[in-house]
Amino acid sequence: MLDYSSAEYWEERYLREPGTFDWYQGWHGLRRLLEAHVPKDAHILQVGVGTSKLQEDMVTLGGYESVTNIDVSTVAIEHMRELHRGIPQLRYEVADACDLEAFPDASFGAVLDKGTMDALACGPHSSERCAAMVEECARVLRPLGVMVVVTYGDPISRLAHFLSPEYRMWEDIEVYVLSKPPQVVDPTGSVLGSMPETQPNISGPYSHLSTDLMERLSIQDNVHFVYVLTRTCEKDHNEGLDEGVNL
Repeated sequence: MLDYSSAEYWEERYLREPGTFDWYQGWHGLRRLLEAHVPKDAHILQVGVGTSKLQEDMVTLGGYESVTNIDVSTVAIEHMRELHRGIPQLRYEVADACDLEAFPDASFGAVLDKGTMDALACGPHSSERCAAMVEECARVLRPLGVMVVVTYGDPISRLAHFLSPEYRMWEDIEVYVLSKPPQVVDPTGSVLGSMPETQPNISGPYSHLSTDLMERLSIQDNVHFVYVLTRTCEKDHNEGLDEGVNL
């Protein structure tokens, strides 16, 4: 069975498939949600960037000013760094979303994940690794910063990773439902990817506190989910308010 959570799998895949590729949704699909929740001048961290073009479009089309992009794949990071060497707003580093030791606490105004949690969920020790990723992303977020998670994972399966019984990390969690973009297929019928310029139908926001509603959303087909998590005002998971940090 393929281990989508391993660095070795992605190193081999990116060597085999050079170029850019966006999982799930591109800029046109996510623009309205990103512009509603992520300020243009926020320092943004995108985890598991792979060979996505989203961050390029965020800067060149959306006017975002700073996006740091990380991935466990050296192949992907070197490729994207070279591709975007003329775009100073984009920075690329080899790093693991489960261990963001290179970044200090409260150093980002927003964290973006598009498929990384899904990859971790497909590998060994998935619960522990997803929990580590969420805690690390919360740690590097400023108070009231947002984590935006784009995923195929329905609320029943994903909210458990966000709602830690040990820590109060999130002030609020909003759930959105996006229709999947049409697929691009070759003459043989093989799927080559999605049409990233398609604008999806978006419903929400829905409150994660409504269990019945989350169960109803979880049975929908042919959709992606976006979770917007707002960091608490606390200095860390267990201490009081940090009044010295401003977005």
